[in-house]
Amino acid sequence: MKSNWPSFILFSIVLFNCNGTPEKVSNTTIDSTVVVLDSVMDSNPNLIETEPRDSDFLYRFCNEDHECGYVDYLDDTVIPIGAYQVVRTDTFKNFAIVMNQEYDWIGIDKAENELFEIFVFEQGPDYVKDGLFRIVADDKIGYANELGEIVIPPIYSCAWPFENGVAEVAFNCIQVQSDPEHWSWNSDEWFYIDKSGKRLPGIAE
Repeated sequence: MKSNWPSFILFSIVLFNCNGTPEKVSNTTIDSTVVVLDSVMDSNPNLIETEPRDSDFLYRFCNEDHECGYVDYLDDTVIPIGAYQVVRTDTFKNFAIVMNQEYDWIGIDKAENELFEIFVFEQGPDYVKDGLFRIVADDKIGYANELGEIVIPPIYSCAWPFENGVAEVAFNCIQVQSDPEHWSWNSDEWFYIDKSGKRLPGIAE
């Protein structure tokens, strides 16, 4: 009678590997990828994304306390953990959005030069809308694009996001607080601008 021992042993090994402690993955299996931990910013804190590494980009990495920094495609640290309160951008080529030690949202380049301060909306950095987002300087508002370039300098007292190529802005306005978390702008001098900052005819309603 033919023995079934080899089959039983093989089955036991497979079963043990499936239910036992996972083996540590060697570095050679992840050299071409980077694990991006987005537990701070993503809606799904358990999501782990794997992306091909590119020498043109820096990649966010985080510790168990959700403190983050950046490494290059060779996994060398470029911006260490703890340099910023919050690191918003997961991978960046031209600029990244971070919160500095003074709790300002700013844009930085790979050399950590501050490019601009970002307008705060709904307790976070302003959203990109129609390809632009708002920046601030000396209590004035302007716009930057998704490459981190300032396209309209901060000269307005009030400025709404762009939509369909135009935005409503004003040089003189007041901020009215409706409750501790909500406010609005009032002005009698609203006007439209295009994405070059050119003033357009017509008064905003």
